[in-house]
Amino acid sequence: MVEPDDARTDEDLLAAARQGNAEALDALILRYQPRVFRFGVKICGDREEAGDVVQESLLALARHVREFRGDSSVSTW
Repeated sequence: MVEPDDARTDEDLLAAARQGNAEALDALILRYQPRVFRFGVKICGDREEAGDVVQESLLALARHVREFRGDSSVSTW
């Protein structure tokens, strides 16, 4: 299991995830899940809807991680 306090940088995790490393992808998802949830609550005003936002957003990350070009940081993607 991947720990949420993974010491690797976003760039390191992203590079590994783009190469198909599932552990690196899991670490990115765990790292950004709380941030996406807070953003979802702020936008939706509802914790349940924010949970849906998190699920859809992180699924999109998982599906499209190999397409990420690195023109922006993972946090803004």
